[in-house]
Amino acid sequence: MQSTGRDIIAKARQKGFSTYKIAEATVKCLGVQGTRAVLISHESRATQRLLDRARFFLKHIKGPKPEMGRSSRNEFYFPKTESSFYIGTAGSRSFGRGDTITDLHISEYAWWENDAIAHVAGLFQAVPKNGRICIESTGNGMSNDFYYMCTNAEKLGYNLFFRSWWEDEEYSVEPRREWAPEGFEHYFQDMKTGFNLTEAQLYWYWLKLLEFRMDLKTMQQEYPSTFEECFQATGGSLFPNAARVKSGYWGWKKKDEYRVNYLEGHPDSRRFTYVIGADPSGGTGNDDAGVEIICLETLEQVLEFKNNRIDPVEFGWFLCALGEEFGRAFMVCEANHHGIATHSILVKNYQKNRIYKRHTGLRNGKPSYGYMTTQTSKPALVGAIRECLGMGLVIYGSDTVNEMKSFEEDSRGKMGSRSDNLVIALGMACVGAIHYARYKKDMPIPEHSEENRGTNFMYYTFDDCFLPKKKEDSLLPRQLN
Repeated sequence: MQSTGRDIIAKARQKGFSTYKIAEATVKCLGVQGTRAVLISHESRATQRLLDRARFFLKHIKGPKPEMGRSSRNEFYFPKTESSFYIGTAGSRSFGRGDTITDLHISEYAWWENDAIAHVAGLFQAVPKNGRICIESTGNGMSNDFYYMCTNAEKLGYNLFFRSWWEDEEYSVEPRREWAPEGFEHYFQDMKTGFNLTEAQLYWYWLKLLEFRMDLKTMQQEYPSTFEECFQATGGSLFPNAARVKSGYWGWKKKDEYRVNYLEGHPDSRRFTYVIGADPSGGTGNDDAGVEIICLETLEQVLEFKNNRIDPVEFGWFLCALGEEFGRAFMVCEANHHGIATHSILVKNYQKNRIYKRHTGLRNGKPSYGYMTTQTSKPALVGAIRECLGMGLVIYGSDTVNEMKSFEEDSRGKMGSRSDNLVIALGMACVGAIHYARYKKDMPIPEHSEENRGTNFMYYTFDDCFLPKKKEDSLLPRQLN
C-alpha cells in the first residue's frame, strides 16, 4: 500500500499503522526542515501508548542521540530542523487558523466520541495542499463520520485502502488437534475458497471467534475479511439489504444553483405522476435538507437532493419550483421543527390539495399541513419504505442507499443515524406512493372542481386528490397517519 497524500484506511485490529506513522513522523522531523507532524488518537490511554512509542524510538534510534529542544508532555521539538511532533487526544487541543500541519494522522477515527466532525474541522483546514493526511480506523458501525468518509472517499478526494486480517502471516495458529467450526461450516468454507486461506489461518480465526463467544458480527467488525465487514451495524439495521441499482441513466444537473441527482427521462408529467417527500433543515451547515421524488406509475426514485445550506424558507420556494416542474407533484413535507417555516411558503404558493394534511379543518377552521416526524412516527415512515421496497421500489441514488444502510434501531427502540434526512424524505414520499397504489385502480387524478369541493374546500385532505371515477362512489375524506 503506497501513501498518496490523502488516504483513508479501513482495517482489522492491530495492524500497526499508528506505530508506522510515529516512526515516519519522527524520522521526518529529524531530517526535514519545518516539519509539523500531528497524530490524534481517540482516547487518552491510546494517546499515552503512542507517546511511549515515540519516546522509545527517540531513545533507541541508531546513530547520534537526537537533539531535543523545549518539549511539553505531548509535543517534541527538534531545534536543528525547527520541526515538531504533537501527539494528542481528540478535542484536547484546538487547531485552526494560524496553524500549519505538514503531516496529519488521525487514529481510530470511527471511535471518536462526541462531535468528531467539529474536532477534525480545524485539523483538516490546517493542512496545506501539499501536506499529507492519513485517516485510519477499525470499523464501528455506520453511524459515524469514518463510515461517511469511506463511502464518499472519491468525492472527497481521498484514496481508500482496506487491510484485512488474513493479509498478515501473524494471524495464524497451527492446529494441535482435530477441530471443526461447529455451526459455521459453510462460512469457513466460503472464506477458505474465497481468500485461499490456510488451515492455520482458519484455526486462528476460529479461536478468535470463540473468544468473542461466537458473535460473528463483532468478529467481522474487529477482524474483517472484506471492506463491507468493517461496518457491522451497531444497532438493529432497519434496511439490511439496501442496495443501489446501478444505471447509466442516473446523473446530476443544477436546479436553482443546487445540485440534484435525477433519473433521465423525468419529469414527464404527460405520462407520469410524482410524489415529493421533503425533510427541511436550518440551513446552518449542521444538518442536511433532503428531497426524494418517486414516480408513482413505475415506482422508481427519479430525484435525490440534499444540501446543508438551504434555509427552510428558501427550501419552501425550492419545493414549489420542483413541484411545478414535476407536474404539480403531491407534496409530503415534515411539519415540525424547520418544517413550520417551509410550510408557511408551501401553503401560500403551492396548490393546497396537493399538500399532505394530517388533520382536516372544521368548517370554520384550518387544516394542519405536513407530516409530524417524531420517534413515535418514525416507525410508520420505516414501514412505508419497507412496503414500497416490497412493491418493487427502485433506488438509484448512492447517498440514499448509504443512509439506509446506516439507519438503525438501538436497544431503547430509538431510530436514526448520523445523517438520515434522505431516509426521512424517502419515507414521506413512500407514504404518498402507498396511498396512490391503494386507489389507482379506481381513479384518474383530476383537479378539484367547485362541484366536488362541497361547501368548504378546506375540508378535503391529501386523500381527496385521488377521486373515484363515479361521483356516486365518492370517497369520504380520510386521514393519512
